[in-house]
Amino acid sequence: MGADSVSLGTNLFQLLERNGASMIRDMLMFGSRPYAFAYIKGAEALGESLSIDPNGTALIRFDLPEKLRSGTLSSRRIGPAKTWKELLWAAPTDSPRDSIIWTVKAVDSANQHSKLVFAGTKTQNFISLAAVDALEYPYLELSATFQDSLLRTPAQLASWRVLYDGFGDAAIRLGAAALPDTIEQGQALSLNLPIYNLGTGSLDSLQVLLTLVDAQNRSTVQSFKTASIAALDSFLLNMAIDSRSFQGKYQLQVEVNPGLLQTELNYQNNLAIRTFFVKTDLAAPVVDVTFDGQRILHKDLVSSAPLIQILLRDENKYLLLADTTLFDVRVIPPQGPPILLKFKQGDVFFYPSEKAGQPARIEWQPQFILDGEHQLIVRARDASGNLAGGNLFQVSFRIVQEQSLSQLLPYPNPFTTACRFVYTLTGREEPAYFSIQIMTVSGQLVKEISQNEFGAMRIGTHLSDYVWNGTDQYGDQLANGVYLYRVLAKDVQGKSIKLFSSAADPFFDKGFGKIVLLR
Repeated sequence: MGADSVSLGTNLFQLLERNGASMIRDMLMFGSRPYAFAYIKGAEALGESLSIDPNGTALIRFDLPEKLRSGTLSSRRIGPAKTWKELLWAAPTDSPRDSIIWTVKAVDSANQHSKLVFAGTKTQNFISLAAVDALEYPYLELSATFQDSLLRTPAQLASWRVLYDGFGDAAIRLGAAALPDTIEQGQALSLNLPIYNLGTGSLDSLQVLLTLVDAQNRSTVQSFKTASIAALDSFLLNMAIDSRSFQGKYQLQVEVNPGLLQTELNYQNNLAIRTFFVKTDLAAPVVDVTFDGQRILHKDLVSSAPLIQILLRDENKYLLLADTTLFDVRVIPPQGPPILLKFKQGDVFFYPSEKAGQPARIEWQPQFILDGEHQLIVRARDASGNLAGGNLFQVSFRIVQEQSLSQLLPYPNPFTTACRFVYTLTGREEPAYFSIQIMTVSGQLVKEISQNEFGAMRIGTHLSDYVWNGTDQYGDQLANGVYLYRVLAKDVQGKSIKLFSSAADPFFDKGFGKIVLLR
């Protein structure tokens, strides 16, 4: 190779290197071994390989470009379209012998039938598609054959475009709706679901079907409507699902455009499915019954015209106690069958709960006309059907129509610093006049407790709110010892109120009792 350089001014190394070889001189270092190199003269290197093993093989692979007289380019299927407009292209040429043969084929939606729209060359760079019926042929397929028999350098397609009015593409994604996995029974399942239009055309108002499937495969279907949705826009559908009658596991299915009433680009993104769980309300409510604001014991005396208040409380924050059907209230009189409380009665008022934590309330002010023992039976339940107390509330009470007052008993007796008075009052009114006179055993009055001091008296057996501290009329402390006392009570006509007989009567002599004060 050196001799070639001297005699010819070049050698093989230089020749190959001028055409792109880069490994040829490695053989000067490693010695003779298989070597392969391919190139197009005056153009580019196609491949080069030098075997490491002297007994190995040098292998190269390359493509040999070929200049052909023609070539064809085909499009994917275009559409669907509401209306077709035109085909536009840009394809620069470098030879008068260059030509482009266009083929435009219209295809139906089932891809079973087609129609040739255009086949041939065009001097302009557009083809009108307005005559194609998009309703019958919503898709197009294009092909272009490029020819150059002279230089074999056909026109290069820079761009081709089909202009048409496209369809919308409704899409939903339940993940964007922030749907909880678990809710409590009665809790509204609020679903703020974005519905996207991913297509190039607008969508008219869409139907949205919401289907709830329970564990027994029973379905509940609700239907909603969206507003129209512009291309590449979205609509937020707000839905609230009532879960009062739901229990357990449910599958939520949301389908947009059911029945495919509107043509879309893609129907695969119109359905979304999620599961959620409804915690069953099993906690029983609590019923509370008072007579004139007081809870009574079994067989207590009450007013013949009491204000009976029935409160029903429930822990559920969502299922409000708002219906009279949650209550069954009956009274069993001393004689005769049970009497059902009817909410249309003028003396019955129902106040439903209007917010979480607020009880439902019944206020009833009956007029009992029979003396004797009555029984009140209350069966109450919450909106889920759980019975208050697991069964019934029952309490017996006694009615005495006639106004009477028992002897008042000091409690405690003897006392040191304070005592109250236990009494039983019957009828429906407290005395019009009332006082307690306290005197020494010699008959000297030392203290008179007026009606204003004593405070209101309630029907039944009660312990007074008033507390006597053992002082006289002037607030001075009385001495230790035994004191006498009596009660004066009169009705509105000024007559003495009848004495109500009690077990304490033997401890009184001519209406006088004893109080013992110890220090």
